Formats: sequence, structure tokens, C-alpha cells
Amino acid sequence: MRTLDQIATCALRALIPPARLRLSAWIEANIHLPEGVSAQPGRVRQWPFQREIADAIGDPEIERVTLVKPVRVGFTTLLTCKANAVDPCSRGCGGCFRVSLYWRCCAVNTR
Repeated sequence: MRTLDQIATCALRALIPPARLRLSAWIEANIHLPEGVSAQPGRVRQWPFQREIADAIGDPEIERVTLVKPVRVGFTTLLTCKANAVDPCSRGCGGCFRVSLYWRCCAVNTR
């Protein structure tokens, strides 16, 4: 039979938070895209520039990430992953992760 000290030790060990991971590492370890959603279903594999963006988005010291991007580079996937990442700040407060997208259309005069 377990002693009270062993039970307390196991209970306290369960409260230890998981190791801190960079967002890019968490995405590659935990996110799998289903068929029909992605051209490459399965485990998410990021390009180096996507890892840098993900790490900047996931860094609590960085207040704003500004980038110029073309279409279809996985930005929506990165934002979705950040919103679903295990983040102690996201539990209960709801406002710790804010995404502000500013779209600007440029008119081109062809005359």
C-alpha cells in the first residue's frame, strides 16, 4: 500500500508544467493536417521562414509581428496553431492572444 508521502509526491509531480517549447517546435510535434484540408496532409513540416514567424508570434516578449507575405504560405495555419497551442495565458483570460490583421489594397493607375 502506498504511503501518504508517495501519494503526495505523485500528486505534486502531476502539477509540474510541461517543458517550455518554441511555438514552431510545438506545431511540428502536435499538429497534423487532415486530408482534404492541405496539399500535404499529415504532420506539419515548416519551412525555415515559417519557423521564424511562428517563434516570433509565440514569443511573449514580442508585442507586434509585422510582415509582408504572399498568399498560400501557411500564415493562417500558423495563427490557428498559435490560438490552439497550450498556453497558460490563454486559459480563462481570452485576451492574451490578439491578432490584428490590416489589409491594404493598392490601386494601380495603368494610364
